Amino acid sequence: MVVYWTDLLNYILPVAFGILLADRLQRDKRTRVDEIFTSTPSSHTARLYGKFLGATIATALPILLLFVLASASSSR
Repeated sequence: MVVYWTDLLNYILPVAFGILLADRLQRDKRTRVDEIFTSTPSSHTARLYGKFLGATIATALPILLLFVLASASSSR
């Protein structure tokens, strides 16, 4: 069962990450959040890494929880 879930996630994971991480920078400009970020003293590189890391963790966490729950239920 774990092999089945892993195989399934290997097909779905790249597509899910791509959909959920797409259009982050353009969305900030469209919703005018970018103006708030430019008023803070942080660098552009730090903001970009922060956005990428936060979006990646927010995307990966539900998938990881689903995988852990499926693994735990199949081991019983």
